[in-house]
Amino acid sequence: MLQDNFGRTFKYLRLSLTKRCNFKCNYCLPKGYDKSNIKEELSVAEITNLAKCFASLGVEKIRLTGGEPTLRRDFFEIANNLSQINGINLALTTNGFKLKENAEKYFNAGIKNINISIDSLEPEAFKAITKTNLLPNILSGLDKCLSLSFNKVKINVVLLKNHNFNMIEKYLEFVKDSPLDIRFIELMPTVDNKDFYKAEYVSSNTLKDYLQNHGWNLSQKQTLDGPANNFYHENYQGRIGIINPYHNSFCDNCNRLRVDSYGELILCLLNFGKFSLRNYLQSPNQTEELKSAILQALNVKPEKNLLNSNKNLLSNSNFSQIGG
Repeated sequence: MLQDNFGRTFKYLRLSLTKRCNFKCNYCLPKGYDKSNIKEELSVAEITNLAKCFASLGVEKIRLTGGEPTLRRDFFEIANNLSQINGINLALTTNGFKLKENAEKYFNAGIKNINISIDSLEPEAFKAITKTNLLPNILSGLDKCLSLSFNKVKINVVLLKNHNFNMIEKYLEFVKDSPLDIRFIELMPTVDNKDFYKAEYVSSNTLKDYLQNHGWNLSQKQTLDGPANNFYHENYQGRIGIINPYHNSFCDNCNRLRVDSYGELILCLLNFGKFSLRNYLQSPNQTEELKSAILQALNVKPEKNLLNSNKNLLSNSNFSQIGG
């Protein structure tokens, strides 16, 4: 069992397959993907050894992230390998750029939960955020996902004061007759987005108040749920989630660990500290050494993130490097 010094148990791994991304979202990669200082990403074999070890330590859910994880040419080989590990629920977070063509392939590769980033439902606002014109294709891909038997289909929305905060009701209509989860995520600062953050940050408390004043009720969290507080309404098929990393109790029930595309274990998205596991991923025979390295690293997992401190939040310049 993976447990830290604060009694928190970790059954959920976010595994970044690449830091590459083909979008230029203002809050994450405003300058686009930086091709300098490229290192070799984990191989299929290294990823498989890593996942099997985490499964043996009690991890039940692995989410493939990036960057954009589906940019890897060996993406389907990775997904097929991991979906066959006993006890693993395999999930994917994607920007959806190939969702229309590949939704069924993702499902057949063993992915049962899929999250799609859609930061606006209006093409012009979507283009302003992502620098792409792909919203129609992504929405078609979303429809394709809903026609398949995914356990969960979710939309991720980063709350932005001047880009999508005026679309809340439009998003609510989106879940009126569809079994979707839409999760609104408060904007977080990075080295690259400081000015954008100052202009666009908006608290989710306004959204929470709106939901509660219009008949939405807080759902009880399940074991493998992420950090969102989810709300349901008797007249809506879907749910609305709010992720508020600034809340004092946000870290109390942390249940996830992260490994980046170079094999570095990241104990907290918003705190310092990385522990390289790559030397222990070269052979399945290194499982015990790998377990020991992971368990030792957990001893220094911080109790809280740094969002409410005056310290610099990230040693990385953007979230694509560590899987968001």
